[in-house]
Amino acid sequence: MNNVCKSAYYHVKALRHICKLLTDDATKTVACAMVAGRLDCCNAVLIGSSTSNIDKLQRVQNTLARVVSRRSRFDRATPLLADLHWLPVRYRIGYKPALITFKTLTRQEPQYLAELIRMFEALRQLRPRVANILQCSPATLNFSRNAFCHAAPAVWNKLSETVTSDITVSIATLYFQV
Repeated sequence: MNNVCKSAYYHVKALRHICKLLTDDATKTVACAMVAGRLDCCNAVLIGSSTSNIDKLQRVQNTLARVVSRRSRFDRATPLLADLHWLPVRYRIGYKPALITFKTLTRQEPQYLAELIRMFEALRQLRPRVANILQCSPATLNFSRNAFCHAAPAVWNKLSETVTSDITVSIATLYFQV
């Protein structure tokens, strides 16, 4: 985590020096290419990560938003993230596995991921069936909880029922519910 933050801050500092020479759109593009990709790297591993680790990444994203928006370091970052249409880090962590799960459920592709997730089927129907809940398999190690077969059902089942009730829901709706 520290190495990712160190590398990201290096690129933010480099961007700060050249952003005066770039247009706003070019600055956003360079920021997304150089830094935001580093924040999204291995999102599934960060599921269940400590708050202090997520806060480190959030500080990097806040600094990047201030540099891209050409604001002071004392300005609040939350409105800047909204203006740039960037999700906060804790939502970005859940968004990627939820999106991959959605694509896997709707298209059954890629096949190797479709084989890892299964729909929940109760042995007895005591209550009305909740639609599109995934079966969670037990994980023996803490680190193994971050594997796709464990993380995907955990993230998917936390989504609201309006999103998961109809698998044909649009990706844009999924984006705003994570």
